[in-house]
Amino acid sequence: MEKRKKSESWNVIYNAPRELQPRERMKMISSAEELAAIPDEVLLANILRSGVKGTNVLEAATKLRASCTSLAELLKYPTLRSFMAFLAEKKIGRIGIGEDKALGLIAAFELGRRAIDAERNMRNRTLPIRNARDVFSLLKPEADKQEREVFWCLLLDVRKRLISNPVVVSAGTKDVALVIPRDVFRPAIREGAIAVIAAHNHLSEDVSPSDEDIELTRMLKETGETIGIPLLDHVILSSVPSCDQWQSIKTISAQNPN
Repeated sequence: MEKRKKSESWNVIYNAPRELQPRERMKMISSAEELAAIPDEVLLANILRSGVKGTNVLEAATKLRASCTSLAELLKYPTLRSFMAFLAEKKIGRIGIGEDKALGLIAAFELGRRAIDAERNMRNRTLPIRNARDVFSLLKPEADKQEREVFWCLLLDVRKRLISNPVVVSAGTKDVALVIPRDVFRPAIREGAIAVIAAHNHLSEDVSPSDEDIELTRMLKETGETIGIPLLDHVILSSVPSCDQWQSIKTISAQNPN
């Protein structure tokens, strides 16, 4: 036993029943349903792989999970510097997560994000964009990540389905996304779009259009009519994760034709 002398904390994992050890629990999974039932901290422990003296890997994973309200919060730290700063801010840097383990976590979360984005993009291309609510549902996950105003253009086919991923036309400042009609319609012409929908985010919960938003919509509408690629709508949505608000400028224009 002397050859295996470890800290008492490490032995909590080493001497635990197989079904309670993180890696053994993963080996015993036989279906997607069983995988979905595995707690977050056990999945994190499998990425971390090992703990340090005084803190076993499951304890480290549990402390990491408890440091954020949801795993999605960890997506906000995509670089080594930002992730290590996050650990320092939460005062959990002493649980054995150094640069190597931090990079492993960053890579794992990025792969997960890409898989989700790929699945969502495949699904979105099969469904028509019928109204402003559909635009909101499509772009809200991206809008919630933004720390500045972003202007998107949705390129549609004759059935109002996406023919490409949403195009980022402009990534502006905290107050405005600078856009000119040429930048909106260039990708539409290149990709052979039948129609387009414009959208941008506000960093607050107020999705009311500014005078500049309304004027830009007018310019885009006129340009679209001239080149034969109509602008179907211009939608504003909030980047506040808890705010499910959006505004269709088309609806406002219809209510106030003058």
